[in-house]
Amino acid sequence: MDDGYDKYSGLTQDALLTEIGRMLMAGAIHGKPVNDEEYRWFGYNWFMSFRSDIRTIVCKPDVLVQLRGSNKDRNSAIGILMNTLLAAAVHCPIPLGSLAVALINYGTGRLCDEN
Repeated sequence: MDDGYDKYSGLTQDALLTEIGRMLMAGAIHGKPVNDEEYRWFGYNWFMSFRSDIRTIVCKPDVLVQLRGSNKDRNSAIGILMNTLLAAAVHCPIPLGSLAVALINYGTGRLCDEN
């Protein structure tokens, strides 16, 4: 399955959030053209609100052991997160590859340390 993670893995977090906002707003009717800053803001707000749903899936000891073990490299960590999200049947309006990359960019340690 190509979830397009290669497309997203090289993006900065800001560029990725802009792309996420663009995906989420695709097909929406806008009163005026939407610029990248507005897409980024929308993507950022969606990601920040979705974190609590994801935290319960990602911040489990078995997942964290995998992420911190011999699979510490970026591509392995993205793959682990994609498999974890797939196994949990996460309902997500964007490709799981983009979400996995956003989580890696954000930091799983940071995510799991938040209350």
